Amino acid sequence: MQISGHSLFIQWRVRPLINGDGSCEPKKNDTRQCGNDQLSPGTKWLLAEHKKCISELEHLKDIIGDLHRWVDLIHEKGQSMFNAFNELKKHLEDIQHQILGLHRVNHDNEIIINRLKKELDDWKGKARRFQVELDEVKSKYTELERQHNKMKREYAACSSEHEQCSTQQSSRETQVSTLVQSNRQLKSQLISAEKYKDLVEAARKRVKNLELQVERHMKEIKKTQEDLNKCKIDVLNAPEHVEHPL
Repeated sequence: MQISGHSLFIQWRVRPLINGDGSCEPKKNDTRQCGNDQLSPGTKWLLAEHKKCISELEHLKDIIGDLHRWVDLIHEKGQSMFNAFNELKKHLEDIQHQILGLHRVNHDNEIIINRLKKELDDWKGKARRFQVELDEVKSKYTELERQHNKMKREYAACSSEHEQCSTQQSSRETQVSTLVQSNRQLKSQLISAEKYKDLVEAARKRVKNLELQVERHMKEIKKTQEDLNKCKIDVLNAPEHVEHPL
């Protein structure tokens, strides 16, 4: 008995041939289809279980096919994820290289910043020293300017005194010239009036007084001349100008 693919049962048997020539086959196969009602209960149960197995097998084949598709999909996704992982790994390595470069640059920048801070502190110290020196120079300049103004006032006073002395000297010289002229006149009068003793004596007294006046005036002129010379020396010793600091 054989089961076909269309669930039809075929019954066959082999019969030996007794009569026939030499070209005949020694055996003959007889086959015929049979229905389910011709089967035994055990065979029917086996056939039913066989159908169940076939159905389960087909279902398993479908599941296996789905699993194959899922495996292929998972493999494809895994390959895609692996490629993405490699890309991310490469990108991460690039980022790490960039970070290392930035660390080096940052380190170099920190060195430069520290050097610049040190230079800035040095310049601040120099600026403070320069400010102290500048304040000292300003103070000296103020003192020199005060002394210069004082000298200008003293020079102006000396110039005024010099003018007054010059005026007084001219006046005294005029007086001396007048007294000399008067003395000459008196001498002439004395010469012409020798015969008059009283007049001569009076004239002598007058001359004596005039000589005393002349001597006094000469002393005053000498003192005035000394004061004038001293004023000239003070003027010459006074500084002409005070240099202003730049």
